[in-house]
Amino acid sequence: MVTSYFNRLLLIAAGLGFGAFIHSAIFWQDASLLRAFVVHFGGGMVVAGPIALFSLWFAKNARSNGLFYAGLVLGLAPVAAALLPLSFALSLGLALSVACVIIGGGNSANTAPIYAKLSCAVFGMLLMGGLWVGGAIGRVNPVQDLPARSDAAPQSPDVLLISIDTLRADMFNNPLAGSDLNTFKMLSERGISAPYALSSSSLTLPAHISMLSGLDSLDHGVRDNFDPVPDGLPWLSEAFLKAGYHTAGVISNGLLSRDIGFGSGFEIYDDSEVPLRGDIRRFVSSIADSSWLGAAFPQSKLLKALDKPLFRAYRSHRGKGERGRGARTNQHALGFVDQLLATERPYFFFLHYLDPHDPYGTVAPFDMLLEPQPVDAALIAVDPAHGVMGETAIEVEQALQNGSDAEIDVAHKQIDFMRRRYAEEIMFNEQCIAEVLAAIEASGRETIVILTSDHGEHFGEHDLMKHGNSLYQENIRVPFLMYGPGVPQGVQTSQQIQLIDIAPTLLELCNIATEQEFRGMDIVDLASAEQDVQRQHITIDGNFFSIIIGDKKYIARWDEKFGVVLGDGLGLFDLSTDPHELNPSPEITLPFLKAIDAALERDSYQEGQVQSDFQVDMGHQLGYTGE
Repeated sequence: MVTSYFNRLLLIAAGLGFGAFIHSAIFWQDASLLRAFVVHFGGGMVVAGPIALFSLWFAKNARSNGLFYAGLVLGLAPVAAALLPLSFALSLGLALSVACVIIGGGNSANTAPIYAKLSCAVFGMLLMGGLWVGGAIGRVNPVQDLPARSDAAPQSPDVLLISIDTLRADMFNNPLAGSDLNTFKMLSERGISAPYALSSSSLTLPAHISMLSGLDSLDHGVRDNFDPVPDGLPWLSEAFLKAGYHTAGVISNGLLSRDIGFGSGFEIYDDSEVPLRGDIRRFVSSIADSSWLGAAFPQSKLLKALDKPLFRAYRSHRGKGERGRGARTNQHALGFVDQLLATERPYFFFLHYLDPHDPYGTVAPFDMLLEPQPVDAALIAVDPAHGVMGETAIEVEQALQNGSDAEIDVAHKQIDFMRRRYAEEIMFNEQCIAEVLAAIEASGRETIVILTSDHGEHFGEHDLMKHGNSLYQENIRVPFLMYGPGVPQGVQTSQQIQLIDIAPTLLELCNIATEQEFRGMDIVDLASAEQDVQRQHITIDGNFFSIIIGDKKYIARWDEKFGVVLGDGLGLFDLSTDPHELNPSPEITLPFLKAIDAALERDSYQEGQVQSDFQVDMGHQLGYTGE
């Protein structure tokens, strides 16, 4: 009976292969034709199995031609979805396929003829070819060459803006005892440095929009990594490009990719270290509406199922580990530096590193360099290729908030372990940046350099881990240093510097006029002020609202109906006496009430914004839930 079943299945598969190939050839071409064949043939085989059983049990006298035609109908049935609803087209195809089994002619189906065996051999090779070619052919490499320019080149300094993702300010100068970041200290002595700068968000996407546009989150209306990037933002790169600069960018975080909305104004923008999922989404979206698999599974599950076998070449850094990712970033960056320095035209170069972001762990000689003693392997899970995964940090957070005393004690030991791995990643990033700066400084060209971050990271403070979950200081204070022509040397300012100050400062230093009105200030003027400049600072994410005036800081939750409302552990903090934000007051003063009302009046956030599937996928890959 088993032999009869497989012979019948072989006959159906032969017909299915012809139908699936015809179907694929009608709608697809190049590598996507083979990918489509894999989906159509594989999905059809899921249905072919039960039909072969039906023929064995209820149509024992089924004939070979009938089974072949039954498979052919299965392969071609989804084509009708171009005119009919998919469910109706497949139901009709299933009925016709069963009819072919019952009334079809030919020889006995218990022995598969040679044509069926040869056909299945050919389609088997096509299936294997589809898996190999489909997975090997993928992304188109980004443009790597600067375009020729005939417009006048300004006589202005070069600009390098470095963003180290997820770098909290208090780890910048001395992440752990005995691990001074000497390169960063040397650079800070050459210009203006501050104990910290304030970000406008605790999340990557809105914070970088502020950094690269000079708008705070109320102005640009982006609160969350899942909010779409608005059109028409006054990108810093566009101002430099219009002024005659070459513009280049190298990024490592998928949330900053072209597919999401970044890259505007850059002549060359390398996001090849992140997966470009647009082609994958388009393929899955299309084939889900015209295949057996599309009818059986939602698109989200179909995407995950097809991602690795058919789109490996689109995946981030070709499956390489997260450890030492900055070295790959440097390969792209140094190639761009060579091009930029080969022309006399000044450049604006945005360079982004992801290493401190979880997972925590780096490469030799920094890996485990700060570990004081051998580690108990049972203490914490460490992935050899990636380090301590973000899921582990979430488990630690849950233990801090809901665990027993023993579990909390273990959690604190795990936090110490993760903090040291995080510090080692920063040390590794310092080495990467030193390589880029050495190449630039060897040219002898005048260069303005700013080094900062988008947001910080929790390591147990307020019983929290990671970021994007609060607006406490650990999450919004980021490092800041700046040096170059026009920047006074050796200035350690205590003035409040904000990420929105970067754009107006760079444009002023480079003598670039713009019609854009900035809410930020010129950092050189700010640092040169003889008295403390009283500033208001607003930070926003999808859940929280924060405003700082002087030494007072107010944190509240967003409420769709009432604007901002208090919650547990939130309220008005006096940072001068409560720097760790442990003792909130539920009372709020009149200046804060007026400032909040004024802020909400200019809030450009819009409910119900539709983000791209690619953006959702990038957020999920990085551990964000969008909730």
